[in-house]
Amino acid sequence: MEEVANPLSELRDIHLPSDPALWPPAPGWWLAGIVLILMAAWLAWLMRRIRKRTLPKRTFQADLMRLDTHTEQMPLKLERVREMSGLMRQYAIHKFGRDTVSGLHGTAWLQFLDHSTDSQVSFTQGPGRVFGQDQYASRVDVDLEALKRLLIAWVQKV
Repeated sequence: MEEVANPLSELRDIHLPSDPALWPPAPGWWLAGIVLILMAAWLAWLMRRIRKRTLPKRTFQADLMRLDTHTEQMPLKLERVREMSGLMRQYAIHKFGRDTVSGLHGTAWLQFLDHSTDSQVSFTQGPGRVFGQDQYASRVDVDLEALKRLLIAWVQKV
């Protein structure tokens, strides 16, 4: 009998498929990339909007912190009170509008400041009363540090 040759011996060896290519990515990766780019753009826009909205408050606080309130000389005290009053008016005009704030002075201004926060007496009876008619006097008896703390608390609440 004739010997039959092994038919498997004529087969070629196993060839594994090549690794998938990294480029071009699958459609799912394209979609995920587009979504991530859109989310990053939206987040950047949102952060810029928030930063722009809080700029007047940050500017007010920075200008207030720059003021030197450790003085006992009356001319410097009066100057600091007027500077604080000007900064506060600028911020109030920005926050509440020119029509609401610009006509207020004296007691009406102090009452407006009290009502703009939950404090009912910090400006009319507390250290903030100096922003009424007292700021135009030749002498003021006020603790500038307490006044500065009051303005910082005020800007945080409005």
